[in-house]
Amino acid sequence: MSEAIQRESALHGALGRFSSASNGQLRFTERGHLGYVNVRGDPTDAGFLSAARGVLGFELPIVANTVAEGGVHTVYWLGPNEWLVVTAPLAERGTANVLRAALAGQFGSVTEVGGGMTCLRLEGPPARALLERECPLDLHPREFPVGRCAQSHFAKAPVLLHSRGGDCVDVFVRRSFSDYLWALLTDLGAEFGVVAARA
Repeated sequence: MSEAIQRESALHGALGRFSSASNGQLRFTERGHLGYVNVRGDPTDAGFLSAARGVLGFELPIVANTVAEGGVHTVYWLGPNEWLVVTAPLAERGTANVLRAALAGQFGSVTEVGGGMTCLRLEGPPARALLERECPLDLHPREFPVGRCAQSHFAKAPVLLHSRGGDCVDVFVRRSFSDYLWALLTDLGAEFGVVAARA
């Protein structure tokens, strides 16, 4: 007798054990099961850019630490020839396959990386200050405005940060660091009160 396989997010267990504050100033939401695709290519190659645009529906961000969004896709600039495409849950394989087909013959690569990542959204007035306690970046909206991303670390966990605007920041982290990141954030955020949820 077969049993259906149930997908669990990286923080499924941690969220299940966590007791949310009744009136917390911080809201932590795990955006589990998003699709992640790593894309590499030559940003000076018009053919490569056109092929990617044809699949995504918008231009790849080619300015350092910027983000482009449209439809179900959000694309993060990771380096001069590297991007992270974040897409809808269960859409990773389809997106990767369509990108591979479109980029066939082009100099580049497309790799599914979804199984190894998760995203935690931090919202609330103390969110940026909380992240700055263990992150070396200045996350004030003046220096880290809406639509910007940055690769850094929170304590010893490598992270990708996305300024969503106001008091909202998405934190992308490798699955292997997710429990560690969660423990630090909830410990540091305890003084403000934390409300935790799943997207």
